[in-house]
Amino acid sequence: GNDGEILTEGSPLESQGELRGISSWAKRQAEDIALSNISNGGPSWTILRPSLIFGNGRNLTALVGPRIGNFVISFGRKGKHLKLVHVRDVAKAILLAITNESTKDHIYNISHDEHITVDEFTRNCLKTKDSNNLHMLYVPYSVGLVVFGLLKIPRILFRKGPNVNRVRLSYLCRDLMADTSSFRKATDWHNENSLLKQLAGEVRNSKMD
Repeated sequence: GNDGEILTEGSPLESQGELRGISSWAKRQAEDIALSNISNGGPSWTILRPSLIFGNGRNLTALVGPRIGNFVISFGRKGKHLKLVHVRDVAKAILLAITNESTKDHIYNISHDEHITVDEFTRNCLKTKDSNNLHMLYVPYSVGLVVFGLLKIPRILFRKGPNVNRVRLSYLCRDLMADTSSFRKATDWHNENSLLKQLAGEVRNSKMD
C-alpha cells in the first residue's frame, strides 16, 4: 500500500511476503491454506488479521523500533501512523468470531479504530520522566536504502550480518492504517478503551514491574 492508505480486507496482499521475514510468510501461507479450504468446500474458517499487538508486558519501545542503548531506531518518518491493537481486544475478537455464525468464511481486520503517530506515541508513552535520556532516530526510506546497502557489504564478503532487503524496509517505512468497520458491523466488537488510555496503562504496569 501507499503512504496514508487505509487497508481493508480487500486490499491486495504483498506478492513477496517471504522477504518480510519468516513470521510474515508463515501467516500468509496459513491464510492461503484456509482460503483454499473455503473455496474447495472444506471446513469453515474465519480469518482475523490483527494489527501490531501490544499489552501483557510487551516492551512498548519495540512497537516503534529496535533500541540500542539510549537510542530507538524508528524506520519511516515521525508522522507515520502505528497500527495497534491491545491483546485483550484481540482475545475478545476471537471469542466473538467463534460464537458468531455470520463470521464464517470471512476475513476481518482487527485494529484499534484510533490511530497514533510515532511522534505522538513517543511523547505520550516513551519520553516520560523516567526516560529523559531516550533519543529517537528516524530513518526515512531514502536513508534506509543507503544504510541497508552498506550493511550488505559484510554479508557479501564474510557471509555475516543482518539479512536486509528493500521489501522489508519499504514495509517498515510505510504509513498505513486499517479499517475494522466490517468486523464491528458483524459482531458489535469495540475496543475496551481509548488507545492512549490503553497505552498509558501499559506504561504504568511497566514501571511497577
